[in-house]
Amino acid sequence: MKQYINLITIFLFAFVGADRINFFGNPDSLFILTPFLMIGLFLIINLLIFGFQNINFSWFIEDRFFTLSFFSYLLCVFISIIFSLDTFMSSKRTILLLFIIIVFVFLISYYDYKELLDLIVQASILGSFLFFIFNIILLMNWLGSSTFDNKIIDFQHDTIAYFLPRLGGYCSDANRSGFILTVFTFFLIHNRYKNKIINYVVILNILMIILSLSRTTYILFILTTIIYLIFISKEGEIKYFFMVFSFPIVLLFYFLSTYDFGNIIDLESALSERFGDFSLSRFTSAGIHLRLIIEGFQLALSEIKILFFGIGQGVSHLVIKGYYWSGSKYGNFHSQYITILVENGFLALIAFLNITFLIPIIKYKRNFIFPLLFSLFFYNIFYQLSYEPLYWFLILFFYKSNQNIEFSSK
Repeated sequence: MKQYINLITIFLFAFVGADRINFFGNPDSLFILTPFLMIGLFLIINLLIFGFQNINFSWFIEDRFFTLSFFSYLLCVFISIIFSLDTFMSSKRTILLLFIIIVFVFLISYYDYKELLDLIVQASILGSFLFFIFNIILLMNWLGSSTFDNKIIDFQHDTIAYFLPRLGGYCSDANRSGFILTVFTFFLIHNRYKNKIINYVVILNILMIILSLSRTTYILFILTTIIYLIFISKEGEIKYFFMVFSFPIVLLFYFLSTYDFGNIIDLESALSERFGDFSLSRFTSAGIHLRLIIEGFQLALSEIKILFFGIGQGVSHLVIKGYYWSGSKYGNFHSQYITILVENGFLALIAFLNITFLIPIIKYKRNFIFPLLFSLFFYNIFYQLSYEPLYWFLILFFYKSNQNIEFSSK
């Protein structure tokens, strides 16, 4: 039975962000039924039936400051529902958040640290190959060499103003795909001696991260690498990082210099859009992000009720005006911290920062997950992962792994 649960766990992580897959087959349905929701529910049922006797929640209360901050954040989320501009939407988003947290709390409590780490490494290899397969299909659709059409799986490629495709794998958003690939990659790098194939997967992942053309992902990956080398790396690892960084970059330059892609992609215009225009405009990516941060901060300070209690979990789209996606249920402030401030109030923001940044940087810098959490603090200034399962797993597993590190050091 343990092997059966192990297999479910591997598939849960391998498909963790696959929102291109919707088993309802209708993007306008009440919610998107992703593989994570289905596998997560299946996993919870099996853990309760077959593995409940092995579940140990002691890690969750080991660090009392974390436990207090975590429940304070959730309490603020619940309170914000009372003051919500749309109680139904806030309740639905809160249920989703709680489901994600419950799945990982039970999962982490079922396994010991090393067991779960081994499964994550296996899942990271499988998930990386799934990304690659999806990217091949997306690229083929862009080139017009074949057309894949499926009601359950969305193969519509994301683009940069039609200049070139953004290869985000099984994620509909290239920024989220970059985050997931970065997490997969650093789990593999830290555990690369477990399997000979890992080094090849790492190189493939770095190439896919580059092709995502996500500025926030570039910041996340580079900063994580720097912090990892400062706090975690062992002797000789700088040489390893240089090798795995150099190979995909050289390979990419070789293809760009050898083959003529002029009739297929407009690389110059794409790079200009990505890295050449940071004006406060409503019509450029960088401008939209910067304007939303300013507007969200101003909104939070405009009313005492919003500052303390927020406008309700998951309803930012109701107050954002003047953008092409305004009013859409997927609209947000494109910043984790501004969204929490506006939706849940400043007390929720303080509690969240305690969990994700202050406690890690004060107490646990030698944890190999620390470079990811540290870098995600800056990543989330210009993006948000509020309902991204892998993000919540990373936070929770960080505190579980601290217990193992402290035990090992005694």
